Amino acid sequence: MKQYAKDMVAKSDLPAQTKRVFAEKKVDSPGMAISASNTKLAGTLRSRFSTLDFGNEDELQSFFKQYQDWMKPAYLEMHGGSEPFAAEHIAKDITMYKKSYEKLWNGVMAACVPHVDLHI
Repeated sequence: MKQYAKDMVAKSDLPAQTKRVFAEKKVDSPGMAISASNTKLAGTLRSRFSTLDFGNEDELQSFFKQYQDWMKPAYLEMHGGSEPFAAEHIAKDITMYKKSYEKLWNGVMAACVPHVDLHI
């Protein structure tokens, strides 16, 4: 698996620094793979994201509070039980989701001009 990951990164369009770091890793050294095993939670998150109204601040705050509750156990496990690292990881997730939505929304609004019929 490690060799496959190294090969995949080497063939990717990732930055040269990332490729260099992966190339230097030894295949026989210990490692960790992170994957979501709670498919019910993953489905719930996908479903909630698909119906979330990012324009409704109350709904948004409620959702992200629920997101913190759902993800905290996984991030605690991932960060060796460190509450500050888990909280930081969740905060980064939320910031990334908000920025991604804003970028998408700005793109849609830029495309919504009178002479363009845009359906999403």
